[in-house]
Amino acid sequence: MGLIIGIDPGPVTSGAVLLDGLRVLRCDGAATVDEIASWVASGGPSVRVVCEDLSPRAGGTPSQIFSRWGQTIATAKVIGRVEQLCASRGWRLVEIHPATWRRDLTGNPGATPAQIGACVREVYERAGLATGGGAEPAKGTKGQPGPLYGLRGKTHALDALGCALAWLQEEDQR
Repeated sequence: MGLIIGIDPGPVTSGAVLLDGLRVLRCDGAATVDEIASWVASGGPSVRVVCEDLSPRAGGTPSQIFSRWGQTIATAKVIGRVEQLCASRGWRLVEIHPATWRRDLTGNPGATPAQIGACVREVYERAGLATGGGAEPAKGTKGQPGPLYGLRGKTHALDALGCALAWLQEEDQR
């Protein structure tokens, strides 16, 4: 399959994970596009970048809407940088709407971070990769880390991982 970079883009920094199959090689809850680019020196078309698509929310007061527009425009610029990065390196870019990957992974298009985390852990447990120590082997402990060790508190990195895993599940079904 090759390397997969999952990205949950934000207006300044993004949640990101680097996967080799299901193995988490690297994760960051607040990475810049340049930092993400430095994770993979080469790889060409074997690298897949799975990026959450831009999804502005409607409604609210005029000041709330304007505030989100500013963030939406900044996030669109980040996605544009990701597109440039992929084009310059020959990487395949897949953009997935947030409600789509959440539905595909959890069954709920409005899944909460706790629901996403539970489903991500389940993916690793079903694959037999939850090999860490402690009560939650998918996370593990400092002495015996599991494949999801280090994701705690990194909601944006968890979203990036969830997005990538949902895409992987869809690819496996094809």
